[in-house]
Amino acid sequence: MGERFYRVGRAIVKPIFWLLFGVRLRGGENLRYTGRMLLIANHTSNIDPFFLGCADRHVVHFMAKKELFQTKIGAAFFRSIGTFPVDRGKGDVAAVQAAGRVLQQDETLAIFPEGKRNKRKGRDWSLLEFQNGATLIALRNESPVLPICFVDRPRMFHRTRIVVGEPIDLREWMDPALSRAENIRQISKRLRETILQMKREAEAASR
Repeated sequence: MGERFYRVGRAIVKPIFWLLFGVRLRGGENLRYTGRMLLIANHTSNIDPFFLGCADRHVVHFMAKKELFQTKIGAAFFRSIGTFPVDRGKGDVAAVQAAGRVLQQDETLAIFPEGKRNKRKGRDWSLLEFQNGATLIALRNESPVLPICFVDRPRMFHRTRIVVGEPIDLREWMDPALSRAENIRQISKRLRETILQMKREAEAASR
């Protein structure tokens, strides 16, 4: 029931979003993966999950702030589309375990490593420091990571460029000279730089 509802909803929402927000998707071929995948993206607006869910042909599971689950209707809706709560700012073991179950079932999980929406005003673009949770979850579940960059902050009737990078096996980024904790911190920084580089390349290509 949940997956059918998700796919029907996506079929309805996608053409509307693509038209209203002038979506230009680059690197869409990288979404033709099989097996488990962890999507990471910068967080520019409240509707970012809709773009990710529409762009990817798989059913995408999201972590969402626990406040969205405080009402029965909200909890029922979000759980019906495969979303689960996370207590932001704390080491939420239950959320990490739920994320692991998604990946262990060879499904798709999406995380915004900034940990919260970047509230810069207007079209200004910036990137907060990445939290370590996405890196930890990917390594623990041996999941590749697919970096996605919102080049533009979505606004109706304006162009919205989204770039999808190539899958990354984070195990190849592990430095044997570092502790696991330090590796996680360094990989998180490197993932942030990857998103920044995607932004720079997209801007250069449009000049």
